[in-house]
Amino acid sequence: MKKSLLKFISLSLCISLLFAVAAVAETHGLQVAEGNSVETEAIEFTDIPANDIKSDADEDASSDAEIKSDADEIITSDAEIKSDADDVVSSDAKEETTPSTPPAPSVGGSSGSGSSAGAPAKDEDDKKEDEEKAESDMALNFTDLSADDWAYGSILNLVKKGIVSGDTIGTIRPDGNVTREEVAKMMVVARKFSVAEDVTIEAADSDSVSDWAKGYFKTAMERGIITGYTDGSVRGTGEVNRAEMATIIVRSINASIDSFTASSFADITEADWYAKYVECAKTLGIVNGYQDGSFKGEALVTRREAFAMIERMVRLLEALEA
Repeated sequence: MKKSLLKFISLSLCISLLFAVAAVAETHGLQVAEGNSVETEAIEFTDIPANDIKSDADEDASSDAEIKSDADEIITSDAEIKSDADDVVSSDAKEETTPSTPPAPSVGGSSGSGSSAGAPAKDEDDKKEDEEKAESDMALNFTDLSADDWAYGSILNLVKKGIVSGDTIGTIRPDGNVTREEVAKMMVVARKFSVAEDVTIEAADSDSVSDWAKGYFKTAMERGIITGYTDGSVRGTGEVNRAEMATIIVRSINASIDSFTASSFADITEADWYAKYVECAKTLGIVNGYQDGSFKGEALVTRREAFAMIERMVRLLEALEA
């Protein structure tokens, strides 16, 4: 009898305890589900601003991310290329301010313990080091270019991509100027356009374009990258100035200039035919301008400056395609 009574009391206590737990759970907004798991509402964090990430690798005002965002809005597809009726289009533009930091040439191979029949093959790091050294040597082999040249990195990158190769005597003449036909070739190769098979150039001075350049020049004209002068000439061997170089690059990537109304350069006014092209090129990170705030659009562009502009364009397009 006592045992039955004790069992009854124990059972009653257990039932009371369960009711008490349920009451506490209900009071605190908890839900006891099957499997004894307790579910609560998820906490939402709002109004937490994302970190403002900026690139300070260069002295340019815009970060790489900002330039890429601008480019997405400015650059259209190759199918929408337009040919302007403006004057000459080709040439280069100056790097002006801060030289690119050249990559340090890699030193020698690995110090192995000698070659033997059972010696292991080079690991991937050694192979990569050898490849980088070979690429560096390609630029160092130019007798008139040193690793401390501010455009060394840009030139090396273009050499690696087959866009620049130098001349037959082992020089690249960084301080020399570039011609319209030279720029035409570099732009067509950089953009990976198919070279025209029909090399007939409709111009009063078609003979001014060298035979080796006719296909590239014709392609550049067909794509609206290079247009002729108002007198019907194309001046294939004519030298290019900074404003022309900026213009040809902007046209080659199908960038829209419609949204640009004022120039941020002290020596460019809205009346200058190239004002919008140069401002667009600056927005895209292709040109910088001089430390005094000028651009010097009428100055002939050097080969070094042209290489730097083209290499920036290539990197921009690669970023957009990534």
